[in-house]
Amino acid sequence: MKYTYIGFIIFLILSVGEIKAQPADSPSTKETIIIDYFSRARGIPYSFVEAVRKQVMNSFIERGRHIVVDAENMDNMELSESEIISHPKAIMGRHPSEEDLRNEAIRSLGANYVISGVVTKYESVRKENSGYVSTFCFSVSSLNVCNGQSTTPEEFKMTGNGRSPEEADERALGRIPFNMIFYIDNHFKFRTEVLRVEAPNDKGKYKELYIHSGSDMGVQNGDLFDVYLETNIGGAVAKTKIGRIRAKEVCGDEVTKCSIKKGGEEMAKAMQNKDRLIVISAGEALF
Repeated sequence: MKYTYIGFIIFLILSVGEIKAQPADSPSTKETIIIDYFSRARGIPYSFVEAVRKQVMNSFIERGRHIVVDAENMDNMELSESEIISHPKAIMGRHPSEEDLRNEAIRSLGANYVISGVVTKYESVRKENSGYVSTFCFSVSSLNVCNGQSTTPEEFKMTGNGRSPEEADERALGRIPFNMIFYIDNHFKFRTEVLRVEAPNDKGKYKELYIHSGSDMGVQNGDLFDVYLETNIGGAVAKTKIGRIRAKEVCGDEVTKCSIKKGGEEMAKAMQNKDRLIVISAGEALF
């Protein structure tokens, strides 16, 4: 449930304790990501390809870090020509003007990324005295619409056991979201700031702080973040990693309490000096 009194929450956080927060920018805003149609290797039923694609899309939705758009709901969003069998709506031998229309549709949404994939293998094998084992192999890559750069396709292999092929299929597909969360966290980091470092405990250790992102950016308890000291050197901005924190309690849309895993003293000193502390989501989450 989202908090409606977020301004009041931030006021309380900033008005209590010894180390006041630096002036903070607005928290991170969600970028738009399009889940494109997936291609398939020869012989794989299209329904299985769509099942994989939908699970990948649901993974991005559940992570809550992006505005997610399904290519199926857009005009002119078919796959481009491919050497392998494509989505039924793909335009084979499309003209440049058709590709221009597709790119225009992407830009009209203000999209930042397009996610594409290929399902390369599916099999369901009956094992003696142990039911069925289903296997889905697929790869996922992302295109940065702003700079035209694509990531190297990342391979996934999902298996599931069941008393029937259908049950085995369902269990294999059900493993996709758990694995995709690591893909999302590795490839789609976001940046925010430290709001306030809590006063030290009885042993003089700084153990908690607050960051300027919360449920609006899909922050979850257990998420890891790296903390950087941002300084100006001769007119250029430099970042120095000084610590690591873990989300402990999501307090609202734009605020999360974190436990300090490393660098508490350095962070407290930086805040006292009114230096800027940048927080970047780490590649590992929920460990």
